[in-house]
Amino acid sequence: MPKAGLKLIGAKYRFLTVVAPAGRNEQSHRLWELECICGKRVTRTTSNLKCSISCGCIHRKKIEDRERYAEDPPIVIPDQTFGDPSE
Repeated sequence: MPKAGLKLIGAKYRFLTVVAPAGRNEQSHRLWELECICGKRVTRTTSNLKCSISCGCIHRKKIEDRERYAEDPPIVIPDQTFGDPSE
């Protein structure tokens, strides 16, 4: 008779897919090995499956995009003074 937890194999949680059981942690919580859409494998507890989005690649991509498009660098024109020259 199959164990109930094995029904999670193949389940998708946002950008993660459950690949295999990965034992238990120090608190005896069941661990699962998951594969992200980027190809990286991570381990999460059963209770963290629904709140996990990805391995972290989505968060890193958002930060990278935010930094890239945050604010254009100031335009500097050599030998030109704009505004009050006494400042």
